[in-house]
Amino acid sequence: MITPIHFALILFVVFNWGLSFVVIHFGLQGMPPLLLATLRFALAAFPLVFFVRRPNVSSIWFAAYGICTGVIQFGVAFTAMNIGISAGLASLVIQMNGFFTVILSSVFFAEQIKWFQWLGLGVAFSGIALIGTTKDSSATLPAILLMLIAALGWAGANLVVRRVSSFVPKPDLFAFAVHGNAYAPLPLLGFSLLLEGGVRDWDALSHLSLLSGLSALYLAWIATVVCFGAWAFLIGRYSASQIAPFSLLVPVFGMVLSALMLGEQFTSIKLFAAFLVVLGLIINVFGSRISWRKV
Repeated sequence: MITPIHFALILFVVFNWGLSFVVIHFGLQGMPPLLLATLRFALAAFPLVFFVRRPNVSSIWFAAYGICTGVIQFGVAFTAMNIGISAGLASLVIQMNGFFTVILSSVFFAEQIKWFQWLGLGVAFSGIALIGTTKDSSATLPAILLMLIAALGWAGANLVVRRVSSFVPKPDLFAFAVHGNAYAPLPLLGFSLLLEGGVRDWDALSHLSLLSGLSALYLAWIATVVCFGAWAFLIGRYSASQIAPFSLLVPVFGMVLSALMLGEQFTSIKLFAAFLVVLGLIINVFGSRISWRKV
């Protein structure tokens, strides 16, 4: 049974993860996306990495985690939001990572995909396809595709954590994430210099606005360090099956906060599409609990 104080902590985490998409929107107003991602992971890893004990894991797993979550998940997600997907819809589309995790698990761990997972995937993808038909600027097709790649990166990070958990009994997930995050800034900076240009990066840093600076700090310390640390604590205190379903609230908070703080408009078509995506996620998470009984 989850205690009231821990339930409040769960709501704090999912609220801030939903809010983080709005904060990303503000951060991108004065900074290129890959540079913002670089700052996020640099601030999240340093100097904390020097005070958190390094788990006894090969460096290749830290690097794999850093590349998946830093470069692919957030680097690509920030780029997608920069070129054409709103904060609310971004928080929704990236939740497809749950289905990608299931698919990748079937490939790398030979897990059988259950019928309800296929059903949930179909329902959720129908919602994503419906979002792709919108004619306004809230979600362009290239941005949606990039956000799906970001979701794939998140799924890859999930598999790295699972692989590490298979040979390290009860690993310290927070410590692993901190040291894994340290592998993200340099590749992100390299891609930023290559794709966004050193001149643009230097101009953004030399004219850093208070809003962009606070956005980077929030994304690093609150959304990453504090919230992930709390989430790892909760999963260790209870179990992933008890805690993980609450992540379904992230796109709910993301869409509501985007509407309230950014004035994002949700037409009936987008709301129905969002309903399909969330319904697909619910089927994926809770499908195994459905029991069929003969009357």
